[in-house]
Amino acid sequence: MINNRGVKLTVGFFLLAFLLYMAFWPKERATQNANEMDVTWANKMDVTWVRMAELAEACKNYHRIVGAWPSNFGVLLAVVRIKDKNIFVDGWGNEISLLTHTSASNTMWLESYGADGSQGGFGSNADVVMRLP
Repeated sequence: MINNRGVKLTVGFFLLAFLLYMAFWPKERATQNANEMDVTWANKMDVTWVRMAELAEACKNYHRIVGAWPSNFGVLLAVVRIKDKNIFVDGWGNEISLLTHTSASNTMWLESYGADGSQGGFGSNADVVMRLP
């Protein structure tokens, strides 16, 4: 047998809690457009990988045409047509670095320094590195 009084108290408690929650929910958060809401760390990491992959393709095209890796975005843009300039920044809005080393002339690295924009780090601040080719 169900105790109706207990059920009514429980439902009433949850209804009261819900109304209080809605009353104190920040108004600007409730009215934000879905596109403007905070993106989670995982989504920012996904954005970073997608942009780095697109940038890698542009760098490979440059390498095919010129025979060397681009040293900066200016020379890359002078040779390869890039529609979306957002590929130069990671999911956190920090510029992706183009790295070449004289000891590895046929290799290039794309590097994002993570959420903090500084080299090194853990979690969301960890570096993301992609080696080309």
